Formats: sequence, C-alpha cells, structure tokens
Amino acid sequence: MRHLFLCLFIFLPVILLSQNNLSGSISGIVKDADNGEILMNANVYLDHKNLGTITNESGEFMLDQIPFGNYTLKVKYLGYI
Repeated sequence: MRHLFLCLFIFLPVILLSQNNLSGSISGIVKDADNGEILMNANVYLDHKNLGTITNESGEFMLDQIPFGNYTLKVKYLGYI
C-alpha cells in the first residue's frame, strides 16, 4: 500500500493583520512516502473549508488567505489511499 508524505516547508502560519482579520498561509511539497517521488497535481485542501489548491510540477503547493483557526490539511491523489 502506498502512502502520501507531506513535507511542510512553512507550517507555522504567517500572521497578517488586515483590518483586524487574522490570516496566514501554508506551503509545502507532496511526495510518496515509500520512494520520495514528487506528486504533481495532488489535491491539497483544508477539511470543512472551501480552501484548496493542487500541487505544481515540482509537487509544491501554497494556500493563502487562511483565516485564523485550527484546520485539518488533507491531500488526495488518484491511486493513493
């Protein structure tokens, strides 16, 4: 069974103050945990939020304008469980 491995380069949110709204960003790279293969076009999203993106050709992603709070970051990739 193949598993996803998510490396977050910048996990700590960058806090931005904008008219009393707190927001931040998350970026990272998605790789196969078994062989280190870069996974491009993986879906990366925040569970129960309408915020998401896909990884680029280098497996990198960036989510911006995330409201302050606690979230579960999920990754889906066709063929992986």
